[in-house]
Amino acid sequence: MPPRPQSPGSSPRAKVRKGGGAGSQSSRRLVVAVVTAALRRRGVLLLVPLIYVVGMVLFMGCWDLESVPVRVGVAILRRPPPGAVYRSPQVFKKLWPFMQADVNHSNALMTAWHLKASQRWKPCFSKKLYQTELPPSNGFLIIEANGGLNQQRLSICDAVAVAGLLNATLVIPMFHLNSVWRDSSKFGDIFDEEYFIDTLKNHVRVVKELPEDILQRFDNNISTIINMRAKALSSKSYYLQKVLPKLLELGAVRIAPFSNRLAHSVPSRVQGLRCLANFEALRFSEPIRGLANNMVDRMVKNSSNISGKYISVHLRFEEDMVAFSCCTYDGGKEEKHEMDNARERSWRGKFRRPGRVINPEANRMDGKCPLTPLEVGMMLRGMGFGNNTPIYVASGKIYNAEKYMAPLRQMFPLLETKETLASADELAQFKGYSSRLAALDYTVCALSEVFVTTQGGNFPHFLLGHRRYLYGGHSKTIQPDKRKLVLALDNPNIKWDRFKRNMQEMLRRSDSKGVVQRKPNASLYMFPIPDYETPLALRSMEAFRFEGESPVMVRRSLLLDDNFKGVVLSVASGAFIGASFILKKKGLKRAGSSGARAGVGGYSYLLQPLWWIGMITMIIGEVANFIAYIFAPAVLVTPLGALSIIVSAVLAHFILRERLHKMGVLGCILCIVGSTVIVLHAPEEKTPSSVEQIWSLAVQPAFLLYTVAAVAISLVLMLHCSPRCGQTNIMVYLSICSIIGSLTVMSIKAVGIAIKLTLEGINQAGYFQTWVFAMVAISCIIIQLNYLNKALDTFNTAIVSPIYYAMFTTLTILASAIMFKDWSGQSASDLASELCGFVTIISGTTVLHSTREHDPPPAIDLYTPLSSKIFWHTQGNSELGKHKGDDLLSGDFIAVVRQDHFI
Repeated sequence: MPPRPQSPGSSPRAKVRKGGGAGSQSSRRLVVAVVTAALRRRGVLLLVPLIYVVGMVLFMGCWDLESVPVRVGVAILRRPPPGAVYRSPQVFKKLWPFMQADVNHSNALMTAWHLKASQRWKPCFSKKLYQTELPPSNGFLIIEANGGLNQQRLSICDAVAVAGLLNATLVIPMFHLNSVWRDSSKFGDIFDEEYFIDTLKNHVRVVKELPEDILQRFDNNISTIINMRAKALSSKSYYLQKVLPKLLELGAVRIAPFSNRLAHSVPSRVQGLRCLANFEALRFSEPIRGLANNMVDRMVKNSSNISGKYISVHLRFEEDMVAFSCCTYDGGKEEKHEMDNARERSWRGKFRRPGRVINPEANRMDGKCPLTPLEVGMMLRGMGFGNNTPIYVASGKIYNAEKYMAPLRQMFPLLETKETLASADELAQFKGYSSRLAALDYTVCALSEVFVTTQGGNFPHFLLGHRRYLYGGHSKTIQPDKRKLVLALDNPNIKWDRFKRNMQEMLRRSDSKGVVQRKPNASLYMFPIPDYETPLALRSMEAFRFEGESPVMVRRSLLLDDNFKGVVLSVASGAFIGASFILKKKGLKRAGSSGARAGVGGYSYLLQPLWWIGMITMIIGEVANFIAYIFAPAVLVTPLGALSIIVSAVLAHFILRERLHKMGVLGCILCIVGSTVIVLHAPEEKTPSSVEQIWSLAVQPAFLLYTVAAVAISLVLMLHCSPRCGQTNIMVYLSICSIIGSLTVMSIKAVGIAIKLTLEGINQAGYFQTWVFAMVAISCIIIQLNYLNKALDTFNTAIVSPIYYAMFTTLTILASAIMFKDWSGQSASDLASELCGFVTIISGTTVLHSTREHDPPPAIDLYTPLSSKIFWHTQGNSELGKHKGDDLLSGDFIAVVRQDHFI
């Protein structure tokens, strides 16, 4: 083998050997060796999966450092993430003097709600119904309701709807004695039976008990009646095809248990029956109604100084709720011991099962922890409710009430509960009956000017709907964003004015969400809005047909199906994005023919209309892709999103004359499959609710480390690798685009939230974080577009598209997972699938990177190459030309650098 030719004395390689001392020479050689190995020896890429796994373990919470005991030796110093620790008492201690001094606050009780005159609301049930004689009954329906007051309410209303659907006679529901609620009350003890039957008499037959002749068919034993055991959220078709035939055959059927056994999305006439039962027919019994009305009158009297208005708060801080949430507060070891005992007493080993991870910090940051009375009081004072505001607290027995209720009473002296508002003699008949006591709370809360919900559950679910029904569509309810609230309560140094501003924004947000449209599958009990604008027809004979839809209606429902919309948008997105690569490449070529090419640092493409058309096309495609994820699940959208790679490859073949070999096709497929696997198995991304929340996540050590690493790697690629290898190695430009692009997405999220909140009336321009994110987004987009244009101008479009798609998708998911700690709760199978997807992407990228189509050899004056990348060319006086970077470059000497085309 002939010896390798020596570099000319003036070549860059010889020039490197001349300069610097021994130390600088050694460090420079080390850097060059590492970069050269990474870029030229593709086997090094096999180490990337190992680095990937190590990164996931370190930064995404696969190691639970909280469970590692700190012994004698090296302690793990870890600062909890913002909002992860209960610091509300410290914040209250700091803000209490300012609360007392703030005498100029506006009384939010008088100005909390702004129901616009233009907002027209129609209830889900019209009292002006066309009523006809009921057809003969098909049989008797018996159901068994279980749970507490509002679970029973749900079962009753669904039973009325099913009875109407089947044209059955409903027997007054039986209540199951629940082991948790331990309430032996019957239907008549809680609700007014006569009123219930009379209200429904023109729509559904209701009887108090099964007739004697029917009961004799079953040996006078209701338990011998066939139990259909319907599944949760059963559809209309199930009842018509499975239950109705048995009802007609036997004359009576039983469904037990009957909790949540009817789907939310049912025909409008069935929804109308639900609405009628819940908001009109279900009236509390006379004893409950009498005491509840007296309690409301007393609250109004106590509020005479502010027009008889008061606040009601549903406070879920009972021992079982605190225990179930697995959250920690400030009770130390004693609290932990009590909560462990409560969990074991009520749920017997459920929280000690192998693999069950309890993470109180994550629960608090996710807004899953019950608010303490102290936190509720601080929130209300920050919203502008003064200490003269009457408050009614609806709750069970508060955990450690003496400690936790004291600050709330300190902030609101006019605080009442059912125990203080009613005498012991008045409450005596309800003692031991949790559902009847809950009915008292329900009535007082329903008639308050402001209702505050602090935790989910059936009580606020039904009460929000009832208040919308009573108050013209507006729920008049404060639903705090607890993920944002814990951030405000995490900073002991927060200023009172800043705290007030945050709380008042939360109040405005609750006001704007008070009137909302019901989504197709949302609960009617929470959103009592009709499905259609047409009058409710409850007794049309067509309602009892099994098949009532024409082919035209079926096609129309198909066109309106959310999944269909998502698919169409995703396909359109792929077509637009794929075409945009071709349009931009054509614009870059035209710009290169008349000026400096983008690949060598030129920007003449900015004057090319065709390039701008490509940019607009890409923006349209990205917007369509974003909307597609709203309508359809990722399992549909993500694979179709990869259509852009196919579109760009096909158009490049026919329009740009860029050929893609068989191995190149295989590489594209591998990239698409790998990216799809990663996206489909990636954790569900959490949606931040404010710019401040994203900022607090962005300044966490893990994400700061990722940001610093991303910027450092990008700078090395831009300053060192790009001038030397950018024209010959496709990974340089696309690595810059993808790494910077992952930061772009995080910044764009923050900017998008800021715009959304500003449009809702919560101005975000006053926060410096908004402008920081905006500047970062603009800077990253400019860098990203610059190097993407260089890649398109230099390399085959059919290769650029799949590699960029795979790298950008992977790094964006990685950045999101580090910021939101999404992968801490993932299963081993999901992590293994993501790792396999990443290895598939690496394989596809390697195949694409190694597939090349050579240019035809130059016709004249080409010397033997010094390397596989550089050729020296002579012209003029036949002397060797110098490298473009040499200081003594003359016009007579031209260095011709031949790029490798990766096809």
